[in-house]
Amino acid sequence: MERAENRTYRRKIAALQQTAVVTRMMEEKMKDKARHRFTATDVQLSCRGCFTPVAHGNDIRVIENSHHVIVNPDFKMYFRTGGQVPLERHFEDWEPGRKIICAKCRKDWGMEIKFKRVVVLPCINVKSFSIKTPQDTRSPKKWKDVPFPVEEFDFLKYVDSVGLGLDLD
Repeated sequence: MERAENRTYRRKIAALQQTAVVTRMMEEKMKDKARHRFTATDVQLSCRGCFTPVAHGNDIRVIENSHHVIVNPDFKMYFRTGGQVPLERHFEDWEPGRKIICAKCRKDWGMEIKFKRVVVLPCINVKSFSIKTPQDTRSPKKWKDVPFPVEEFDFLKYVDSVGLGLDLD
């Protein structure tokens, strides 16, 4: 009798675990689908303070799955730099630079980062921007909530595109 109860108990546990795994997988698929609703070229970022259009989704790259930078050199005309950003910690691949603010309304957008001690890139905070898609305009609080995929930053490709690359051929 005790063995039968034990077996039933183990089956229930296995069924609950399987349900939890399938549920998590389905939730992840739905999040991924929402993240890819629009192409990056169809999305426009505007300052949340003055609503000036400043960049497109395809101008954004992500470094180390956390730092969202603008790689379009024309973006510089939309912001001004402020004081140095003090951070207690030191990082291997990057160091903080100056604050960046909207040139028009002075809204804080994030900071510059010096990546690999070579290039200075504007690292933006998504809370400072509204995102216009073909369907609507939204103001996400976190990068994981944007409705378009963000490409990984390719250091060698970027350096080559801005003319800093070495011709190794």
